[in-house]
Amino acid sequence: MVDSHPISKGLSLLDPNLLQSFHLGSSSNLDDESLQELGVTLQRFTSLRGLALDFADNSKISNIGLYELVSSLQTLDKLSSLHLGFSSARSIDGPIGIIAPAIKPLVLLRSLRLDFTGHSVSHGLQLCLFSEYLQGLTALRSLTLKFGQLRQLTDEALMDFAAALKRLTGLSTLTLDLSYLSNLTNKAIVSLSSAIGNLIKLEELSINFLGNKNLDEEGTDSLGEALKNLSSLTAISLSFKSCHLLKGDGDKFLAIFKAISDMKFLKKVQINLP
Repeated sequence: MVDSHPISKGLSLLDPNLLQSFHLGSSSNLDDESLQELGVTLQRFTSLRGLALDFADNSKISNIGLYELVSSLQTLDKLSSLHLGFSSARSIDGPIGIIAPAIKPLVLLRSLRLDFTGHSVSHGLQLCLFSEYLQGLTALRSLTLKFGQLRQLTDEALMDFAAALKRLTGLSTLTLDLSYLSNLTNKAIVSLSSAIGNLIKLEELSINFLGNKNLDEEGTDSLGEALKNLSSLTAISLSFKSCHLLKGDGDKFLAIFKAISDMKFLKKVQINLP
């Protein structure tokens, strides 16, 4: 008989009616079998309010194990906080599409943080499916999505995401990592800016455009226009490092700085220029 993984063995000793939060830090020794076992164990903890699992840099977990875990998440319908990290877990092919069905029943979520950094396969259709389910999570107050280095992400996919984001009008915190998305153009940025402008309850906004080779003044102007609607912002962070089309001319950021100067409650500003 194979011994249980230490994580599942430890969890099984806890009272499932009392445990309300569980955080598993990055663990490189988790494989498909142990992940399946963890999923089965988690199904007992129906009182969980917070769950954070980090699979960053794990090379042993494949889609098989992740599918098993996702099945268990759908039973945890009392979750108010879900954080999942897949940064550079390259043995998983397309985690966005796998996770998408899991978030659909989690209608009580107030905080969602997903890190898909470093996945280089095509995610267009997967992000469309994810966006369809995301728009139903209207209780969300905090959303963090890291799409960095998803180089094959298209304008159309990000525009679908923007349409879903526009519906999440209760958000107070939004963090987006859009670094090194080499296929994105101003068309997607304009659509995203329009969605952000609809989130009038935002208090904290952070967007990373690092390495976007197509972003120019049309994109920054649209973002500046959106910021005019966000009068409740207390903190803003924007990075345009290595956005080569924005170099040299300070007027390319004029719309953004003008919008920021009119914000009455703003306490923290961080802007990284090219």
